Amino acid sequence: MVRIKARYIVVKLRFEGNGSMPGREMLGSVIRSRVCTDYGIHVLSMVGSLVVVEYLPHNQVAVVRCDAPACKYVLFTIATIGEVSDLKCSMSVLWVSGILKRAMRRILRYVEKERVRK
Repeated sequence: MVRIKARYIVVKLRFEGNGSMPGREMLGSVIRSRVCTDYGIHVLSMVGSLVVVEYLPHNQVAVVRCDAPACKYVLFTIATIGEVSDLKCSMSVLWVSGILKRAMRRILRYVEKERVRK
């Protein structure tokens, strides 16, 4: 059995206007449908197990796991998403990690820095 490496993409979400924040499942389905729209079913099958591993709605940070061969497609798709469940938003990739534990450590440092700035 071949082991496929995963990448963890840390995304900062910025929503405009008031409304309920979308859930973890909604973010995953929006990203998956946009990958299919932008690149087709072939790339969607390469993405494999695209899932939102962590979602911090108060800090508006999400961690998305995807397979390493299709990471660049997911990165480009995330950069072009402009709307999630009828809320205008912009998504920016903070960083990409190969290890979830390291990504979570960097998120904690990022959140602490954001708290100090405010």
